[in-house]
Amino acid sequence: QTLVVWTVSAFLVPFNFFSTVVPYVWDLALARAGWFEALSRAAMMDAEPLRNPANILISVVIPAFHEADSVLRVIRHASTHMQTQLRTEFIVAVVDDETAQRLEESELPITVVRCSSGRSSALNAGAALARGEVLLFVHADCLLPRFWDLEVRTAACREGVVIGAFRFGIDCEGRPPPPGLSAMARFATLRSQALQLPYGDQAIFVRKDRFHGVGGFGDMPLMEDFDFVRRLRRAGMHASFKTGREHRVHILPLTALCSVRRWERKGVSTVSVTNQAMLLLQ
Repeated sequence: QTLVVWTVSAFLVPFNFFSTVVPYVWDLALARAGWFEALSRAAMMDAEPLRNPANILISVVIPAFHEADSVLRVIRHASTHMQTQLRTEFIVAVVDDETAQRLEESELPITVVRCSSGRSSALNAGAALARGEVLLFVHADCLLPRFWDLEVRTAACREGVVIGAFRFGIDCEGRPPPPGLSAMARFATLRSQALQLPYGDQAIFVRKDRFHGVGGFGDMPLMEDFDFVRRLRRAGMHASFKTGREHRVHILPLTALCSVRRWERKGVSTVSVTNQAMLLLQ
């Protein structure tokens, strides 16, 4: 199995290059040439940074489909790992009735919104109800690190931060990781930092006015996170060349842990090949 994983990984190297590095260089060249001005205006790159981190309300948006147990675990974990219990709200966008009913009956302070199928529509539905100045999009199997709220508030007030995310990690639940998964996690960290391209399983955060300014997540069945981050990365590139001040996707030093079960169920090779195929179609 290990040999198969490494063989597939080696086969995917050129595809990784064309799906991540080439678009980054292409976007950089277009931004230098003056493209993406309208996108930069829509993203309000010239807006003043948020002030006073302690007063910022964070809206945590979680999409869910038959994942009541996972969502409750994620919210309990996030609640016990906050610096302060104040100035945070949890919004769960639910597709199925069973999950909605269980969440509404729980003791946790959760706002439940029912939505149509599809993760992008769920994320947009949750964001539409958010009261916070900052939106934090968390997958239903993602565990946030200790003092995550402090890190998000501080980054949101930092000049030049267009959008942000945590480092990528795997929650193996005490089991050894499947072959190749640790290497994939290291590549995800490198991709996020060097190419400013985090994925949704890294818990993306962004100012609410900026989110709505660029139209939120696109209506697509997969890779809505890639499309959204790339749009804001382009806006930041344009602003950097125009103003001479850096505007970038910010990766926090803390790690969000994504459940290992998806890779155990589908296999590291299958997930990697699927992701690369979706990227090449963007």
